[in-house]
Amino acid sequence: MPVETTSTTGARSEQKSDEPQLPDKWCIYRVPKKLRKTNDAAYNPQLLSIGPLHHGKSELKDMETYKKMYYENFCKRCTNRKDELKGFIGDRKKNILHCYAGTTELGYNIVDVILVDACFIIQLFLLNFEKSTDDYILRSEWLRKAVEHELILFENQLPYSLLEELYKFAKPAASPSLHPVKESQEQKVEGNESSRDNQQYSSCSTSPREHTISIDQSGKQDEPEPTFLKLTCEFFEDYSQGNSPRNGVKPKHFTDLVRHFLCPEEMKFQEKDAPVKVNTT
Repeated sequence: MPVETTSTTGARSEQKSDEPQLPDKWCIYRVPKKLRKTNDAAYNPQLLSIGPLHHGKSELKDMETYKKMYYENFCKRCTNRKDELKGFIGDRKKNILHCYAGTTELGYNIVDVILVDACFIIQLFLLNFEKSTDDYILRSEWLRKAVEHELILFENQLPYSLLEELYKFAKPAASPSLHPVKESQEQKVEGNESSRDNQQYSSCSTSPREHTISIDQSGKQDEPEPTFLKLTCEFFEDYSQGNSPRNGVKPKHFTDLVRHFLCPEEMKFQEKDAPVKVNTT
């Protein structure tokens, strides 16, 4: 379990104790040092940090201001207040940290970091879906490509299930002109109590079969509102090649999703649910 400690400087930090490590839930790892010696820059983010592993690095601080701007704009779309979004992340903090292999030491509020990063990603994906032409990132082709690359770095990840659940919980409008009406306070309290009773965080420790990727070549979508998976695949269209994933696909994170898109034979295998026959004669 995560425990809080106090450093010699008096600053509070947060880390995972060694005893309750849960390897079966790990899905986000640090790249081995042996690989880093070849090309360290290939594994470290150069523009922005996502998640706890690289947060706070001085060379990445410039994008923190922009991430917070995206967070603020995302909140304007939502049916929930900021404190409710923060509570949503806080309730899942332990399970989120269990997705990261090894010990993670933090000198900041991890809930705030994950909340801003998650809302930044969802807001960016929504703007991309809406074909925004005046967005700071999307209007610049080189910057968009740079951010896209940073979002698939192995150490720069949030659990995909967390992003998907936050998207469903927040219910952001798909267009700025379609902001949903806020519920009354009584309705909100009643709905939140019901949600807490029935909602269970989906960590990375699901079975391999649940993480398989299958592609629907027809490209048809029956949902009137875009699913988060659809938003994700549209943002990473250079990898998805315009294919529409079926409902129920549960990648571990963006790196995992892109890996599947780059393995068409594996996707074909999962789509047919039968081994691909290979002629060895």
